[in-house]
Amino acid sequence: MAYCRVSSAAQRPDLKNQRRVLEEFCVARGLANVEFVEEIGGDLNLKRAKFIALMDRVEAEQVWHLIIAHQDRLVRFGFSWFERFCSEHHTELLVLNQEQLSPEQEMVQDLLTIVHCLSARLYGLRNYRKKLNTGDGREMILGHTIALDPTPEQEAYFRRACGTARFAYNWARAEWNRRRAAGEKPSTAVIKARWNAYRDAELPWTCEVTKWASGQAILDLGTAFANFFRDCDKPKKRRRFLYPQFKKKQLNEGLALCNNQFDLDWDRIRIPKLGWVRIREHLRLCGVILGATVSFSGGRWCVSIQVDADGHKEAAPPDSIVGVDLGVETLATFSTGDKIEGPKPGKRLLGRIQRLQRRIRLQKHRAKKARNKTSRRQFIRQIRLSKLQARVANIRKDATHKLTTDLTRRFETIVIEDLNVSGMSKNHALAGAVLDRGFREIRRQLQYKAAMRGGNIVVADRFFPSSKTCSVCGCIKDSMPLSIRTWICDDCGAEHDRDINAAINLERLGLAEAEVTRGDMGPLLVHASVLASAAVEPRT
Repeated sequence: MAYCRVSSAAQRPDLKNQRRVLEEFCVARGLANVEFVEEIGGDLNLKRAKFIALMDRVEAEQVWHLIIAHQDRLVRFGFSWFERFCSEHHTELLVLNQEQLSPEQEMVQDLLTIVHCLSARLYGLRNYRKKLNTGDGREMILGHTIALDPTPEQEAYFRRACGTARFAYNWARAEWNRRRAAGEKPSTAVIKARWNAYRDAELPWTCEVTKWASGQAILDLGTAFANFFRDCDKPKKRRRFLYPQFKKKQLNEGLALCNNQFDLDWDRIRIPKLGWVRIREHLRLCGVILGATVSFSGGRWCVSIQVDADGHKEAAPPDSIVGVDLGVETLATFSTGDKIEGPKPGKRLLGRIQRLQRRIRLQKHRAKKARNKTSRRQFIRQIRLSKLQARVANIRKDATHKLTTDLTRRFETIVIEDLNVSGMSKNHALAGAVLDRGFREIRRQLQYKAAMRGGNIVVADRFFPSSKTCSVCGCIKDSMPLSIRTWICDDCGAEHDRDINAAINLERLGLAEAEVTRGDMGPLLVHASVLASAAVEPRT
């Protein structure tokens, strides 16, 4: 029998590595009919059912060989006692990694673990990990959204929890206004303590769901006020956050869970006061789990798990560079000549979305005129509209992730343009097509994916004439409308494809720029003179 164990669900890759090593050992030794036991649980957890069953089988002398990768994988403390226990019951204990630590080294490791835990409690886990992160800065917080498969009873629990969170948020918002009107200075801690006392005395129905649903909602209100007051010092054009408003019941709602309020077990998640809920796939990220958010979107319940993960990935080939020209007709054109057409989900499903929106708007008008509540048919149409909009977003996300992952895997340096998306979206003829492409999301994903692989991102100046500059002789054309897709240079007579020519010029701009920061997305104000000073050679 071979036994594998890890302490938490976030260490599942280590669990797979243990099994792989044990399988290779069994094949090399010629051991057949080996039973593998995998378990997730801490060494001090007395609920390790598989470990207890294993010891019962050893005591009954039903196990001849017990194979483990390291003694810590069986037990952290008292390994000598378990070794003697197996020997008395005629079970051979095989430990592949025989590396031993002295008592002083074990004591140092235990003390360091205690110091790390206390420091994380004192500073907060996220801030403490930032203090420890003195490497190349590739540790980042990643999120994995997984669809849930709840039963009708579990869906009802989620709706009650979302309603409790919304009620707590609105109550805290009214309490915040009352304290400000009374001349007091409200704080999140005082309002949360007042809410805990009020809910225990007056609102017993809020205790039917996890307390974190209402607690996190009040903390989110405090964050919203902090963001608003911090933005008040900025110019109006640079402000991003508005004054927090009351929430109303809507289709897309959610609740937050702290990292100690739920548990993961491969294809299921445990929610407080609900139990285990099936999930469609397992967590694919490895790291420290910070929290989760359960939300209803697109007609289905999903959970988004935040993980403080190690962002190291295999680096791209060294000294590889590419220029990428983003466009409306063609999503991305590479300087190598490749073109990625990309889907246009918004344009393809626009007719169905508009028909549903017209019907819903007409139903709302009739219901308001007759002073009726929302009908079931109207609710069903809202669900259908939400599913269509979610489908458009998912198709766009899929294309964006495939494009950015392919770019960062193949090229070390990527040169893109600083597009004025907000300005282009004001043009009624281009707004729909520009927003359907998601240029800002492409730039954001290139930023963090290049940082994970140690790559470089060069952002050309917004007024850099990439399309109007001849990539053969460097001549700059006076004007070039968007309707012109191919053009001929007046000086050298070279014929250019508009998009490929722009991508080639962007690539040469990246080669000409000497100081490129790793993973930096700050715009580099490089003008046409930099491109002209670079060596211009015809591409073959």
